Amino acid sequence: MEYGLNMEYQGFEKTNKSLFKRIFFYYMILFKYSVR
Repeated sequence: MEYGLNMEYQGFEKTNKSLFKRIFFYYMILFKYSVR
């Protein structure tokens, strides 16, 4: 059970790592502009 979940998580992380970085980057930009 744990092994299956771990494999699914690794596949999810590989396919969406760039997407997560993009979202995080956009949130940082929005945060900087909103602080000003």
